[in-house]
Amino acid sequence: MNNFTSKNELYNQYKKNNMSQRSKALLINKLIEDGVIAKINNDQYKFVNKKKYHIYREYDETKDFINVLKDIKFDYIIYNITFLNEWLNHLIGKNTIFIEVDKKYANTIYEVLVDNNYKNILLNPSLEEIDKYSSSDLIIIKPLFTRSPINRKDKSFTIEKIIVDLFVDAILKRFFSTSELPDIYKQIFEKYAIDELSLNAYLTRRKIKKSFFEFLSNNKLEDKIND
Repeated sequence: MNNFTSKNELYNQYKKNNMSQRSKALLINKLIEDGVIAKINNDQYKFVNKKKYHIYREYDETKDFINVLKDIKFDYIIYNITFLNEWLNHLIGKNTIFIEVDKKYANTIYEVLVDNNYKNILLNPSLEEIDKYSSSDLIIIKPLFTRSPINRKDKSFTIEKIIVDLFVDAILKRFFSTSELPDIYKQIFEKYAIDELSLNAYLTRRKIKKSFFEFLSNNKLEDKIND
């Protein structure tokens, strides 16, 4: 089977040509969700047979935060920095909760948390502030970059967002050794399907596409995405 395929070829293969546009869209979304295909551009897909990344919250206190923030109507994402332990050699021991939100709503999030007796909250902190309070479990509220690829339903980042943010975000880099970044990417690319359209769009938004792919090339990872 050719690894690359178009929407029409997928419809033919799954005998969906006579279905509605909505049903066709649901088919594509299910194939992506099941890790059968990854999106390359608006009409091209690649058979990958890899998982779609989902953040794991079953034993994660971020569920409690989501409940506290249940009346919030605007977009935000929340995660515990320990999610990185899936890929790290030097594991993160302390809980640091990140909440990313449009900067104009950051104070609203802060006030809700304070009203619910949460402590050790840093609102858009500097690197120096993070270092100063790093011995404590923290809650960090920081700006959500515009048009970031996020999962609105479960208030989480996509794998494409975290791939980019690990490369460019100075605050995230405070929590792991950047010498581990090539191996982090290697593990991610081996296990998870990557939406290349989303990845490239976010790299462009962050203005680091050239330097990112140079980094992959220097570490012999440029051909590992959806390989």
